[in-house]
Parts: sequence; C-alpha cells; structure tokens
Amino acid sequence: MPLTSGNTILSGHVDYAANVPYAGVRYNGPAVFSGLERLRPGATIEIARGVTAATYRVISVDVLPADRANWFDEFASTPVEMLTLFTCTGVFNPNTVSYSDRVVVKAVHAVGAARRLDVTGDGRFLYGVGGTTDPLELLAAQSRPVTALYAKDPLGDQWRTFVPGAPSFINTLTGQLGPDVLVIGRVAQ
Repeated sequence: MPLTSGNTILSGHVDYAANVPYAGVRYNGPAVFSGLERLRPGATIEIARGVTAATYRVISVDVLPADRANWFDEFASTPVEMLTLFTCTGVFNPNTVSYSDRVVVKAVHAVGAARRLDVTGDGRFLYGVGGTTDPLELLAAQSRPVTALYAKDPLGDQWRTFVPGAPSFINTLTGQLGPDVLVIGRVAQ
C-alpha cells in the first residue's frame, strides 16, 4: 500500500465458475467482489496486511460501460492515497465470457483531522484549510450543510470539485484533496 500518495487498484471476480486445481474441486458461485456495487459513499473499507491495517472511506461508486469508459482516468495516480476496487457487473455474454459493465469503487485514506471552515460574511460560503484528505469527513465536520467543496489542484491552476453523491467524473477533487489545501464550501440555501 502507498504511504502518502498513489492509487492502489484491486481487481477481483464478481463470480467464478471453473475448476480449482489446487483444491481438486469445481467451484461455481460468488467471488471476492460479489456485492461490491452495494457499497455507498461514506462506507468504510479496511485493508489489513499482517498487523498493519488502513481504513478507507468510500467516496464514489460508479457503474461504467466496459468498452467505453476512460480507464486511464479511473486508474490514474493521485497525490493522496486512494484505493480503487474494480469488478464486473451488468449483462453476462456467454459468447465472450464477459460482462457488459464494470463497478468502480473509489475510497480515500483519511490523513489528518477535518477542521471546521470559516463562514463568509454573506453566509453563502465556507473557507479555510480542511485538515484532511477525506472530503466526506470534511463535510461532516461543518456547522452548516454544504452542497459542494472546491480546492485548487496542487499540481496546477485548475479548481477541483466534490459534490456529495455525484459520479466520479464530476468529483474531480476525489484523490486530490490534501490536508493543507485551502478549501471553499458552498453552503446549502
């Protein structure tokens, strides 16, 4: 697992039907990522390796067409530590032995502790250094409901967005939020 940056990608079968030679049996049933599409933003995932464990918070669950998705963007490296889980879903085609779609779950490893942001004079926005890499934790720490978060890309001049519940192509702040970055939040009216 990366320590502070990168995108760890884990892929697994949704189901499995084949001989398992090392076990001497034929298996036909659910596999390691069966039910992955039932995860929702806010859920936690714990990855353990030996005595080391890391907890990630799900920030998006998308179903994408297998033949038309932009996999480069889905699997790109990120400046904060992320976990991307990936499996099949949709319609199974027995001729190609494949499914029509893919489930992509993105989760962030929360670094730091969320801070309450300051309110602008007109009460329409919040602003300040967020203190965490987890946009959902940052939203939960606010005294007012927030409809969107904005922060500047640490590697460029572009502003990134996080809208709770929106698909990943809208949530460009996913995996880009650093704990020491200035964040602006739009207050719900």
